Amino acid sequence: MIEDLILWRHADAEIAKPDCSVEEDMLRVLTSKGHRQAKRMARWLKPHSSNSVILSSYAERAIQTAASLDINIRIDSAFNPTTSLDAVMTALKCLEHTHQKVILVGHQPWLGELVAYLMQSNNPSTYIKKGAIWWLRRLPQVSSKQTAYAVFSVQTPSLLK
Repeated sequence: MIEDLILWRHADAEIAKPDCSVEEDMLRVLTSKGHRQAKRMARWLKPHSSNSVILSSYAERAIQTAASLDINIRIDSAFNPTTSLDAVMTALKCLEHTHQKVILVGHQPWLGELVAYLMQSNNPSTYIKKGAIWWLRRLPQVSSKQTAYAVFSVQTPSLLK
């Protein structure tokens, strides 16, 4: 069972050109601000990342964000920008028997949808700032319904020096 799920939105990236294709969108890279954000968050996250697996989409901006943590990255299309919440949940379900701590680098809107779903919120989505981390911790299960999570920590690059 995944006890700790750390959701990390990719840092600031180049602005998408109007009418860019999915392939072009996947190639967008971090800006210099984005590199600073990713390094700042990685410095905070590094002491908390032992015994974890880090997952990323194939988008270059997500890979660059994840790479700042200097841990082997598993890249999976289930976490690409246009994925669905169902695809994300299916991919995470495959990990629940092998990893207790997962760091997932991804994109809005599905990261926010995942937060809302796991916290059993009445809102369909939560906004996650670029470069921010939402650390969710599994609550003790009291019924046979879905496993619920609570916020353990939220960090944004602007809060860290």
